[in-house]
Amino acid sequence: MKTSKIPITCKVCGTVRYVKKGVAEKDNPQFCSKKCYAINKKASGLFKKGEYRECGICKKEIYVQQWQIARGHGKFCSAQCRHIHLSKIFKGESSYAWKGGQYIDSHGYVYLRAEGHPRVANNYVKRAVLVLENKIERYLSPGEISHHVNGVKNDDRPENLEVMTRDAHNKYHASLIKGFDSRVNVSCEYCGLIFKDRITSNRRFCSHSCTAKHLKPRLGTGRHATF
Repeated sequence: MKTSKIPITCKVCGTVRYVKKGVAEKDNPQFCSKKCYAINKKASGLFKKGEYRECGICKKEIYVQQWQIARGHGKFCSAQCRHIHLSKIFKGESSYAWKGGQYIDSHGYVYLRAEGHPRVANNYVKRAVLVLENKIERYLSPGEISHHVNGVKNDDRPENLEVMTRDAHNKYHASLIKGFDSRVNVSCEYCGLIFKDRITSNRRFCSHSCTAKHLKPRLGTGRHATF
């Protein structure tokens, strides 16, 4: 059975198209395409149902659509401003990543949250440092570190901690390695004097004087120079 169709003229471009009678009575079509529908909606101002607001962080004026207002959105001009706002709200114990204010790093040391501490890094300080500073009643200087006497990195009892310089601490742990000596005997290539130096320094001469005496002939200014 054939269905009757009625002509519909587009309100925007004037194109005539045929629509089923039942559809025309139900939906009242007035446009030939979605493109013409959008053009008419934009021209009539139907898209502008929102309002102008200020960004909650940078105070920049932004336009917020009605559907954004209904959903509680449109408070910030960008994702960056939104993240700044969230960082202020979800901070410390209110953060979704809060784990009690402490964590253990990959080396086994325990860190505690301590804002305002001289050695603070990302609001956390090594627990051994805090316990040792409480024991000696002062802050550790930049050249001092906390040393665990029994070698257990998470044993932060006051009696198990002592203050050491970084150089002394490195030498101590190097001495625990069997067969390792951080300082070895080196023979001066110019005068033959035996002196001690670090194995990694690669020194060839015992003093600046021997170095200069070795270089003078090569530069053509010493007594061993050949002409």
